[in-house]
Amino acid sequence: VYAYFNAFLSNAQARYNACLTALDLLQYCKKEKSTINMEFGTDYGNCITGTLGSESMRTVDVLGSPVNTARVLCMLNSDFRTKFLASSSVINNVLGNVIYRTVDILPEPIDTVYQVLRANVMEEENEWMYSLQKAEDERNASPDYTFSSAVRMWNKSNIAGGLQLLSQIENESPHYVDETFRVVKLAMENWLKYHSVGFNIEINNMSLYK
Repeated sequence: VYAYFNAFLSNAQARYNACLTALDLLQYCKKEKSTINMEFGTDYGNCITGTLGSESMRTVDVLGSPVNTARVLCMLNSDFRTKFLASSSVINNVLGNVIYRTVDILPEPIDTVYQVLRANVMEEENEWMYSLQKAEDERNASPDYTFSSAVRMWNKSNIAGGLQLLSQIENESPHYVDETFRVVKLAMENWLKYHSVGFNIEINNMSLYK
């Protein structure tokens, strides 16, 4: 399901309104103890908006890169164990209005990925700092994040550091070790032993599906 803001009628607050809508829905589900799992991704940019279809059936739709990017960000929530991710084109417009943190840096067109935590309302500073630190600790403890960090270290030629992180996963989260994990570890060990750069592109592709 997707919703779009700033279509048909221009709205300078479109990106902020999109953030508030997602945050309000998440807050509602938490308050009502809903079993519905909601995850959000938001991006901003130029799209094609209008009526599509034939004489027998027509629908209003939106096409463009922001739609695809928002979908990817939404799907990445499961990897980062988050609920609401936004692109830099959104965050740069809502600075000071929402509390957020940097999650990761991905290849273009997404670039930097941010987790939107909440609206920036007046409350005790230590409370939101605690929430920020808690979210950071949970992310760093995730085997998905540790696995991604190990692959990034490989790309930066820090093979020993990457293997150390993989060993950490084996010790702390043995349930996470599967065939993909074993292939990645073996490839990194072979790279370190034989300096075979041929594995690099293959691992980049595999990490997308881990």
